[in-house]
Amino acid sequence: MNHKLGAIALLIGCVLLNGCGADDTNNKPTEPNKGDSASNTVTNRPSENQAKPIEKGPGPLTKENTSIGGIRIGDTQEQVKSLLGEPTKITNGGGGTPEVEWYYEKQNTRILFYRNSENEPIGGVENILLASPSTLKTDKNIGIGDSAEQLMKSYKKIETDGKKTLGYWVTGANHTEGVYHPYLLFLMDDNNRIKNIQLSNHFIDPAKTK
Repeated sequence: MNHKLGAIALLIGCVLLNGCGADDTNNKPTEPNKGDSASNTVTNRPSENQAKPIEKGPGPLTKENTSIGGIRIGDTQEQVKSLLGEPTKITNGGGGTPEVEWYYEKQNTRILFYRNSENEPIGGVENILLASPSTLKTDKNIGIGDSAEQLMKSYKKIETDGKKTLGYWVTGANHTEGVYHPYLLFLMDDNNRIKNIQLSNHFIDPAKTK
């Protein structure tokens, strides 16, 4: 489990510190796992305080009542294809985790499928990460570019990162190893509008999550 917690720390660090956004030189989304020069590359860890909102307490989210672009935690590869089509790129493991990553360039969206080791079958969706210019939205119709006010109206229980409200968190009803999951993370830009959205099960097997 420790290697998975390290991997999620890296992923959260990416969105908290780098934004995981498009390449500023041409405003096109960059593909994952292309080295440190790509703005989407996972390179940084969050501080302890930045990671704590997912530990504060249970929230309203379950894998059944939460989705992005119609995709839920635990969905199969076939279900994802039925909604988004074939991925632009598939990465089998890497970045400290054996999970399989699908990247959709048009939506600048990464979808990770759970896998405990490279010798095991691929499981359901464990993590979804959006960046501009994605038009995918949550089941409550919140997407990239929406304001903090819209976000607060849509979700009743929201945690913040405790600083300049760089991030808003909505936690889940499941509790595993000190973490409430699945959770939603919304990262904000300087105008307090959403620049990144993450729906994650914290590298925990979706098959064991309600």
